[in-house]
Order: sequence, then C-alpha cells, then structure tokens
Amino acid sequence: MQPKLHLLCGVVAAALLVWGCDAVHITPEAKINAAVPLSQELSSALTDLRGLLPMEQVALLETEISSRLKIRATTCAAGYSPSWFSTVEAVRTRLTDRACFVQADSDVLKWLGLRRVGLLLEQTPLRPLPAKPLSFYVADGFIMGASFAENAGVALLETKERLQLIDLATGQTMMQEARSDFRHAALSPNGRVFVMGEQRGSQIRHTETGNVLADLPYARPYGFVWVSPNVAVYNNHENQNDFDRATIIDFGTGTETRLKEVDGPVQGMRPVPGNPNRFVVGSYQKVSTIEIFKNKSAVDVKLLQEENLLSRPWALNNSGITSDGAYCFSVAKDLHLIATSSLEQQTIPFESFYLQEAIPTPDPDKVLLTGFSRDAPSSAFPQFLFSISQRALTPIKSWKGGPERFQYLPSFKRLIAIEGAKIAFLEQLPVGESVALEDFLVDPSLVHVSTTQRETQKVERNTPAELARDAQIEAVGVYEGAGGTHAFGKQSQAGTVEVTIRSSSIPIVLVLSSYEPVRWRLTPEPGAKIAAVLVSSYKASEVEGAGSARVIVIGNMHAYKNGTSEFNDLERHVFRLTGKHISLFQGAYNGGAFTVGGGPLIKPMLFPAQGGKLGIRLQDSNNVADDLKK
Repeated sequence: MQPKLHLLCGVVAAALLVWGCDAVHITPEAKINAAVPLSQELSSALTDLRGLLPMEQVALLETEISSRLKIRATTCAAGYSPSWFSTVEAVRTRLTDRACFVQADSDVLKWLGLRRVGLLLEQTPLRPLPAKPLSFYVADGFIMGASFAENAGVALLETKERLQLIDLATGQTMMQEARSDFRHAALSPNGRVFVMGEQRGSQIRHTETGNVLADLPYARPYGFVWVSPNVAVYNNHENQNDFDRATIIDFGTGTETRLKEVDGPVQGMRPVPGNPNRFVVGSYQKVSTIEIFKNKSAVDVKLLQEENLLSRPWALNNSGITSDGAYCFSVAKDLHLIATSSLEQQTIPFESFYLQEAIPTPDPDKVLLTGFSRDAPSSAFPQFLFSISQRALTPIKSWKGGPERFQYLPSFKRLIAIEGAKIAFLEQLPVGESVALEDFLVDPSLVHVSTTQRETQKVERNTPAELARDAQIEAVGVYEGAGGTHAFGKQSQAGTVEVTIRSSSIPIVLVLSSYEPVRWRLTPEPGAKIAAVLVSSYKASEVEGAGSARVIVIGNMHAYKNGTSEFNDLERHVFRLTGKHISLFQGAYNGGAFTVGGGPLIKPMLFPAQGGKLGIRLQDSNNVADDLKK
C-alpha cells in the first residue's frame, strides 16, 4: 500500500498547486487541472489579483476561481472523468484536446483582467481635478488625439511618436511610451485605466504603468462608452457575418453580455441629465432611452422608449450632447437634434453647406460647427457657433496660427484649442457678428461682413422673397444635360440645357434644378422679364444669358419629375425662400430644351412640352391656344 499511498500524495500535492491549501478532497476536476496545469501567465495573474484584494474579498475570489476551473476541466475533458486512483500521468494521456485548455486559460485570464480593471475603477481618481487648469500644455510632438478623464486631473495625449500621460495640475508627464499601432485612447472616469485599440480589437491598460490588463479582441475602440464607474459598453464584431452587436461589460463580476435592448451597434450613447442611470442610445435606425442598474451579481437593463430615426443614422465620431444635456446632436451633412427628455427629433438643413463636425460649448444653446461650402475652395473649412433657439450663426474669426481643432471638456466646462503640439484652455472665442441661418443659406458670404454692410448687400442684391414679390415661380428640372458625361470615379462633364423665356406681362423667378453639372443657356425673347434665377443642383452648375437678373445658388436639391419626394423637397424649399409655390414645373431625365414664361398662370392645364415631356401649368385662357400650338 505504501507505493499507492505515495502516489496519491503526489496527486494531492499537484492538485494543491492549483486549488490552494484549503483543498482537502481531490475531485476528478482537480486531477484534470493538475494533469494540464494552468499557463504561467494565468498563474501569475491569479497571484497578482489575490494580492490586490482586501482579505474579506479573497474568499469570494477563490470561490469564483474554483467554479471557473471546474468548468475548464469538465469542458476540456469532453466527458472523461478520472477515477480516485488514476495517476496524473494517466490522466494526462487521456486529455488530447490541449487547444481547449489553451482557450480556457485565455478565457479565465480575460475574466481576471476584467476583475482587476473593476478593482481599479473602484479606486479614487488618479489625480484630483485642479481648481484651475494651466493656460497651456505642451506635448512632445503633433497631437493626434487627446482624452481627458471625467473625474480626474489627467489627460492622455497621443502624438506621432509617443503616448503621454499628463498631470493637469502641473503639466508634468506621468507616463510615456513609444506609439504603437493601437490608437483611439479613452480614459476611464477616474483616470486609472484606459482603452486603446485599432479597427479590429482593443486593450484595457493600466494608466500609470501602461501594462495590458485585458484584451478585447472583438471590441472596436470607436465609441467605447464608460457608463458608470465599473460598467462600459462597446461594439462587438465577433460574428463576421452579421452586424456589430452592442456589448455591456460588468467589471464588478468580469462578465460580458449582449446589450439586446439596442438594435445593432451603438452609434452614440449619452446620459440623460438628472438621472445617472438613464441613457439615450442611437443605433443605425433607432434611438432609444434605456436604464442601466448595477447590482451585486449582474447588470440590469430596461428599455424605456424607442423611436425610429427620422434622419440619417447617428455619426459615431460626430455626435455629442449639449452642456446642459437637453439635446443629443449628430452631424451627417445637416445638424440632427434629439431631445433627451422625449426623443423628439428635428433636422436643421444646411443646404449646400456640408457640416463635418459639431461639438458642445459651455453655452448649452450653442454648438460649434465646422463644415465647407461646395462653392468654396476645398481648403476652406469655416467654423461657426450655432444658436439652437435662435437659428443663427456666429462666425469664429481666424487668427494667425489659429487652432486646428476644438474640444469641449465637461469636467471644466471649458473649450480647449489644439494646435500642433499645444493645448490651450480658452476663456472665450474670437467671434464676428451673427447672421440668421436663412440668410446664410442664401448667401454664406454674409457671415463675413458687418451688420451695416450686410443690410446694404441685402438692399442691393435683394432676397429671393423680395425678388419674387411681383413674380411667378417657374421651374425646370433635369437629372443631366444633353451631351454631358459622368462615370463612377471620374469628374462629370457638364451637359447643356437650353431654356427659352417668352415675353410676359409679369416677371418670372426661374428655378433650375439638376443632379449632374449643367450649363444652363437662357435665351430671353423680346419682352421677357426675369426677376431672378434660383439654381439648385447636387453638382455645381452654371448659368448663361441671365443678363442683369440675379443668379442665386439655393442648395443641392434636385428633381426632374413632379409628384416625387425630391420635387416636394425642392418645392418646399422654394416656398420657404420666396413665400410662393412653383406655378409651373417641367422635367426630364436628360434635358435638352424648354420654354417658360408667356403670361400669368391662373388655372391648371396639362400641356405637352418639347421632347415628349409633360408639364403642369396654371395658365391664363388668352394663352391656352398659343400653348397648344407649341
């Protein structure tokens, strides 16, 4: 019996290496884990975590570890259960699926990493928020990204060469390392950990040392959201054949679960003011309000409200929330607003001016917008303060060596300007005079002149409403002009559309609409009266033959067929500018020649236009016979 007893003691000793000194009975699972020991990395992580925990939490940790190691053994043994007298060597020979043990160790290691992150997230802020930040902070090179902790006085700066952790109270570097392929850093609220990743995966790292605490191989770093001190949400792309799925991490238990209350990936997630557990969440097609509660064993999520998005999906990198939390906003060409209290949605169109970025400001009524005009040089990206309540734009004056970009910091209720290697906290922005959005849409250059000059220009140029006061509105729409060329990836060549304006007793405002670039050639007959030409096209067009009539670019809407949504949008926009509806609309996919004008439009009539096209006209009876002849 002595050899067997000696052998049994060896099994016990091997098992104790895994289970600890409290183990008395050697279970089949213990023998399996002794036969295929834990990886060195996992064993070290277990030791480290035990050392970090207070004594009262160690016992709970051991229970959790025992449960996970039991799952490791039973899963990878694939139904095999060793007897009481089986030796470790005998057990090892029966366990052939070593890849299963490697994966199991990786899963436990990730769980341990998340638990360790949870412990760090429960600690006090890494540095207190300074009562007053420094005026400037200087990095060691061009700043590509900057992340500020919500409740701690630290910032993580990503330059071309390095990753630097800055103490905001002193400006000193606390940690730095050579820059890697991983980017898009996001500090936790207390500044103790940060997430950094690239398109395909992310890591959670210790801020002071830079050590990797947990790998998230399927977590996209874009839009990683810290929901509460120890809960976060990210987009998971593990299933390559499906959409990304929103996933919620509970660092208190080290578990990850799908956020099934959200349809698809999270495109934006912002807190509802006055309720720290409530969030507005935007996905590709929907916007929702959810509540997230953390209890001892799990995270509970409740869906409170859900609405279909009425505009384009939220733009992940161009979304935010006003400083009072009243509105979530997103930029996808136009400005989209969602009231956090009711999910009421509204879109503020900017016509031919394309918005590219929007950030909050200390004033809850104002959003800082950056964009460009299709008619301006490609290098020009003007910035404005936009008043939500007054629908007015205030241009930000440029200055020598001006900032490349702005960022709003809720923790300080301040804007910062990032220029090259320098970050400056701003007291105020250099601004010009405000202009109403409706005036800006008609003529963007009005924001760069004084009020006196602007009023003079309005008198000299007149507005569409003034020009249309004694006129009737007629419109011609095409997709492309005759002879035009266009192909994917190549620059389009303008086609030509001929428009004859007949003699009439009252002037007309001529609306010209197209998708492709068009060279509109106007031929006024003797007695023709053109009050103005309004041009709306997706790609820049030009007008010839307008004479002294003012030509105004009114946007990028395009329509070539009556009764379509495109026509309705164009008609509404024309009415908003002129106060009048379109009286006559003629359209064709490929336009060649049209005739407009000829008399006051009083009653409806369907008449044949040139090229087999149909037009709808409200026409005076004295001109009916002439029209039918034509």
